[in-house]
Amino acid sequence: MSRKPHINIPTDILRTVVVISDVGSFSKAGQKLGLTQPAITSQIKRLQTIIGAPLFNKTAGGVALSDTGRLMLPLIRRMLETNDQILHVGGSKPGQSQIRLGVPNVFCQQILQGFDQVRLKDVHFHFDNSTELARRMASGYLDICILKRPASGIGEIVHTWRESAIWVRGREFTLNPGQPIPLIGRPGYVADQIAVRALEAKNTSYRFAFDSIDLECRTAAAAANIGLFVVPRWAIPAPLIQAKDCYLPPIPDVEVGLLIRHGADASSLRWAIDAVMATIPTSQRSDRTAGCNNSSAYDTGYHAIIG
Repeated sequence: MSRKPHINIPTDILRTVVVISDVGSFSKAGQKLGLTQPAITSQIKRLQTIIGAPLFNKTAGGVALSDTGRLMLPLIRRMLETNDQILHVGGSKPGQSQIRLGVPNVFCQQILQGFDQVRLKDVHFHFDNSTELARRMASGYLDICILKRPASGIGEIVHTWRESAIWVRGREFTLNPGQPIPLIGRPGYVADQIAVRALEAKNTSYRFAFDSIDLECRTAAAAANIGLFVVPRWAIPAPLIQAKDCYLPPIPDVEVGLLIRHGADASSLRWAIDAVMATIPTSQRSDRTAGCNNSSAYDTGYHAIIG
C-alpha cells in the first residue's frame, strides 16, 4: 500500500505572507525582505497553489488579505512561532536567531541611538503604535515589547515605570475662545485616549481635526497649527513646543511596561532587556517598580523572572 506524500509549507513563504499583511503591498514587502516583487509574487503563487485558495485581494492601494487569508494569518503566526521555538530548544546560539523587539514609534530614536551597536545585528526591531504592538505580542510574534498601559495577559511584565506626558503644538497655534480643542490623533489610540479622558474629566469640548497614528504626520499637522496632541515630556518632536495654555488639562503620568512573550526563555532575553532599559535614563522615569513600591522589591521580582 503506497503512502500519500506529505505536503510541506516553506516557512520563508509564511514569513512573506506576514510581512505583506503588515505593509499591504508586494513591492513594500519585497523592500523589507530584500526580495524583488517578482520573487514575492512567485512565493505567494506557490503557496496559493499548495493550499488551493487565494490569500490576498487587490485593492486601490495594494493588497489586502482575502477571507481565507484572514483565517490563516493566526495559524501562520503560530507555525512561525513554533518553528522559532524548535530552533531555540534545539540549541540555537545567540546571534543565530534574532530577538524580536517591539517598540512604540515615539521611542525609535532613543532606542536605536542608545542600544549597544555591537548587538544590533542580534535584534529584529519592530516599531509601531502600541495597539498594533499589543496585538503582535499577544499573538506571540514578538519576544520583547515596550507597551503603554501594559496588560499582564499580553505577556510577562518584567519592568514598569511611569512617564510624564505633555501637550505639544505648533509655534503659531492659537485657539479662539469658546472653540473646541482640535486634537491630532485617532479615536481609540492609546495616547489619544489619555488626552480625551483628561479633557472629558474637565468637561472641556474637543474634536478630532487630523486623523493619523504616524508620528511624522502628526508632527507635520501640529507644525501646520492644525491642532495638538500628547507626547512623553522627553520626546517633544522638532519643531513643536510644549503647550502650556490654561485651558488644557494636565495629562496624568502614563504607565509603560517592558514585557516578554509568555513561555519565552527569559534567561536568553536578559541581555536584550538590560540593553533596552539602559536606553531609558532614570531621570526619565518616576517609578522603577514592577508592581511594587520600592526598587529592591523590583530587583527581586525582576531577577525571579529573568533567572
